[in-house]
Amino acid sequence: MRFPLNRTTGGKEAVAASANSQIRYLRDIGKWSECGPKIAGDYSGVAYHFAVELQKQRKVPVGIIENAVNGAVGQAFMSPAAFEADSELAALIKKHGEPMSDIWKSSFLPIIPYAIRGALWYQGEGNRDYPVTYRRLLTALIADWRKQWGQGDFPFLIVQLANYGERKPDPWEGKDCALREAQLKTALTVKNAALAVTIDLGEAKDVHYPDKKPVGQRLALAARAIAYEEKIEYSGPVFESAKFEGGKAVVSFTHVGGGLVAKGEWLTGFLICGADKKFVRADAVIEGNTVVVRSDKVPNPVAVRYAWERNPECNLQNKDGLPASPFRSDDFVNFFTRDGG
Repeated sequence: MRFPLNRTTGGKEAVAASANSQIRYLRDIGKWSECGPKIAGDYSGVAYHFAVELQKQRKVPVGIIENAVNGAVGQAFMSPAAFEADSELAALIKKHGEPMSDIWKSSFLPIIPYAIRGALWYQGEGNRDYPVTYRRLLTALIADWRKQWGQGDFPFLIVQLANYGERKPDPWEGKDCALREAQLKTALTVKNAALAVTIDLGEAKDVHYPDKKPVGQRLALAARAIAYEEKIEYSGPVFESAKFEGGKAVVSFTHVGGGLVAKGEWLTGFLICGADKKFVRADAVIEGNTVVVRSDKVPNPVAVRYAWERNPECNLQNKDGLPASPFRSDDFVNFFTRDGG
């Protein structure tokens, strides 16, 4: 979230065209600043593009309170009261040897009196080593913020981890997979939460990918749907169910929008396995609002996954141009899906 606009793709042009009296910034406690070339370059690129899109579509003033810290762990943004109320979560966090509530005390307490319409959450890399705990942590963090602000169940919009790292010939499960799943399941189970998928935007050699404009725009779609109740599609396809029959998997989705499409010549990113739990790359085709997945190597499939790698080659989206979230139909336990190995 802290990645500044002037370092993003097209950032120089965006800064030059950033004058907008209907967008204001506030960092920590200080004076509200009107958006313009003198200040926009140093502010969050994601937040800038979110604000621009929301202001353009809603025709209302937009204020952004930026409170971002590079490389921080999620629990640092929670109040001490949250851990006092959940001693088991506190014990889990302490087990991982990470700090609690340090950022909260210095940066969040001063801004709690401000009225807000919703929150953008773009974090996760610092918690990659314990994704199971992260799902519980993120749910608790949302509840904590809503309690501290006392403004109801305001929208909480989550940016999923992007693709990053080396691609390998055979399926290779990285820790990011389970962390992305934790973010997805949080968005699906917490009231007024949503997920912006970025599995198509990352870069192999740079975890801080510069293409932030689509991230802000996808968050703005979610805000328009959840905060302002516009009847628009705001999410890419989300796994709903899988049926295994006749040597194939038939996968159904929610958020198909205008229909499922592959961004490219053919659909990629699907894995399938049999009872041996050894996943192989599979052929996949779109049939209506489902995807049919099969492989000659797996005559009797029992599980299917999509984009379940650290940097997958994947291209499923809906006709609204929103990418599908990585998913798995199974609940196989391994090193990456339970904390501590």
